[in-house]
Amino acid sequence: MKDFVLFLPELYLILAAIGLILGEVGYHGERVRMILSTALLAVGGSGIQLLLNYTAGASRYGHGNFVNDGFGLFLKLLLLLSAGIGLFAERKSQEVSLETRTEHATLILGTTALAMLVVSAVHWVWILVLLFGVQVLGSLSFALKKFDRRAIEAAFKGNFLAIYATLLLALASLLFYGITGEFDLYRIHAAIVDKGIPDRVFSTGFSMIVLALGFFGTYFPAQLWAKDAYEGASLPATAFASCLFRISSFGVLVRTLVIQFAKESGDKGFWQPITAIGWTPVIATIAGVTLIMSALYTFRQTDTRKLLAGVIVLQSGFYLLGVLSLDQVGFASILFGLATEVVVVGGLFSSLAFFEDRRDEEANRGQLSRSVPEGVALLMFLVAVIGLPPLPGFIAKFTLISSAARHQWNGLVSIALLSLILMSIAVFRWIYPWISELRHRNESFAISWSHRMLVLGLLLPLAMLSIFAEPMLNWVGASVAFNLW
Repeated sequence: MKDFVLFLPELYLILAAIGLILGEVGYHGERVRMILSTALLAVGGSGIQLLLNYTAGASRYGHGNFVNDGFGLFLKLLLLLSAGIGLFAERKSQEVSLETRTEHATLILGTTALAMLVVSAVHWVWILVLLFGVQVLGSLSFALKKFDRRAIEAAFKGNFLAIYATLLLALASLLFYGITGEFDLYRIHAAIVDKGIPDRVFSTGFSMIVLALGFFGTYFPAQLWAKDAYEGASLPATAFASCLFRISSFGVLVRTLVIQFAKESGDKGFWQPITAIGWTPVIATIAGVTLIMSALYTFRQTDTRKLLAGVIVLQSGFYLLGVLSLDQVGFASILFGLATEVVVVGGLFSSLAFFEDRRDEEANRGQLSRSVPEGVALLMFLVAVIGLPPLPGFIAKFTLISSAARHQWNGLVSIALLSLILMSIAVFRWIYPWISELRHRNESFAISWSHRMLVLGLLLPLAMLSIFAEPMLNWVGASVAFNLW
């Protein structure tokens, strides 16, 4: 019975998705449609049940294949928040046709349910199946865009690379299974400690796992496809899928590194590699390449979607700095950064969609003056995503860079700071024509008050994260400590 209760948050979403499909099949032109309200009720019900599951304490369930702990709880809440923002955003976007709204909502609910399961999975078979499902369903949402073949191409790239990444991850898990006879992360750890493992096998398997997860988490080498996919998809789909992919992949990465490849050190809240082989240089190299390549790509872009795609991918490089620290502070910094990203990316793309849907490509000077509230919101979210003070984007990047500096990764710190400078210049150069002549146009946009409430409503959590950053970081740190490491 306990196992059934712990699976209820995901069941809420799956049953709601099935209900939306059945409702679409039985739709005969009725005037009242309950797509958005049904999906949001499912998200809300899932969130309530998730908080109730917190009282059950840290434990394993589902025949030991999943864990209920603070780390998974926090990530699942972020996934639900991202789903809620995505449902609101696609409802008002002119890039998503009315005929595909049900499919879009169904994909959001189904993908979120799979992602919630994967961040709590501790068995490689389940991790493989669920990650593949997350990537495929998330990539399919890229295709739901009107009149643009690039969206189909983006979905195809995502599905193709899901097969490649899952195959690479399966080979790595089979490699460790051949040595330990186990697929469970905890048992693999115990077998490596007890019996040992050849250095070459360990290095190969570890590298394959990290690289394969990169295709889901959009760090190197996955950034090469992610930018094209984000450029071709609709803005609501990009905002939702980019956050969902990163949350699920970094959840798996951190849990795998700590449980399977690390052990507790003498100090509580600190870990160290399980073998004499130092695998942190592999993470450091990937982080550095991700940061510098994404920054250089972003710096030379003037197209809106290409530039923001580079900005989004760049975030993954910063999260890898927190992974390198292998301590509770670094992991808490990743979670705080992901929480900030859900709000910032959702708000940025929602406010940007307002202008992009009505934008005059011939003359974009003074665009922000045509709708001041959305223009102010767009600037605030841009400041946050760049990482300038005093907004939480700065706090997130400062804590991540500080965690790397604390462990003497000085070269990476320099690369991260250079990346921030290049990204700031690129974003300012792009937005300057929008604000350089605020009176360039006199006509105003038609206002959608529900869309405005969404955009301005996301400024509230942005402000709260800025004001209460320290308590938030302490709460996140407590969530990391409430774990079955």
